[in-house]
Amino acid sequence: MTQLSSSHSQFGVKNAALSQFMSKVYTWMTLGILLSGLVAFIINSHAGLQAAILSNPVVFNTLLIAQLICVLTFVFIQQRCSVKTSILLYLAYSALTGVTFAAIFLIYTQQSIASAFLATSGSFLGLSLYGYTTQRDLGPIGTFCF
Repeated sequence: MTQLSSSHSQFGVKNAALSQFMSKVYTWMTLGILLSGLVAFIINSHAGLQAAILSNPVVFNTLLIAQLICVLTFVFIQQRCSVKTSILLYLAYSALTGVTFAAIFLIYTQQSIASAFLATSGSFLGLSLYGYTTQRDLGPIGTFCF
């Protein structure tokens, strides 16, 4: 009987640690998405800023390259850098993603952007909850969908 309660106790500890880890992941992802959306909104709220960034191919392409450099830098130094450096790179990447997303406002209406965002967020939340509660690998869904 002690073996059963011991393994049950260990599962509870692992489950609590996983829950805490996933909570941090979702918090950081939420912050990144909010920062990206805020930057895109600010750029599109100011016509001069929008024109300076999105109408000038040199500026826009430089920012796209900076976004790519952020990703590559993070991939190559993530094991060696400090937590503060990782956070700064992530926030810089999120802000640069907002610049990229600002161009979407020139093509689509705010209503269609909001609808797509809500549908995507809802799907992500639903699949996350399903995977978390059932402890199933959702990888095969990706190959099925794509």
